[in-house]
Amino acid sequence: MSVIVLKSIGAFIPGQLGIEEIANKLLLHMIGITGGSIWLSASLLRRGRQLTWVALGFIFYLCIKRKPVHVSI
Repeated sequence: MSVIVLKSIGAFIPGQLGIEEIANKLLLHMIGITGGSIWLSASLLRRGRQLTWVALGFIFYLCIKRKPVHVSI
């Protein structure tokens, strides 16, 4: 939840590039985990999850059957 709060603070940065990663690093450091590999793994897993949902949404968007709109005047 704290990562989300920190991401909200950096909402003005386009795509929040780097904000989520630095939030992960800060919060892991606060709880006493200072390993760089754990921070990198957590960041990659979170970004991977986001990309998975974006890709799934895009696939579903392409699968939507659209009805043609007929305009009668």
